[in-house]
Amino acid sequence: MRKKVPYRVCQCMPDGTVTQMEARLLKELVNREIHPIRCASSCGRKAQKGLMLGDLCAEIHLG
Repeated sequence: MRKKVPYRVCQCMPDGTVTQMEARLLKELVNREIHPIRCASSCGRKAQKGLMLGDLCAEIHLG
């Protein structure tokens, strides 16, 4: 039986390296964090929470 390769989301970094994250993990992370973003009281707070989520995704290095 062939080994199943999970879908990955890749990002090229400025230093030339490529980081990878499993698509399933990214989906779980976004699904967990989207509710607080939608419920935030102001647009500024929504943007702040969205940027924090983006920074978190950018820092994850799975290979």
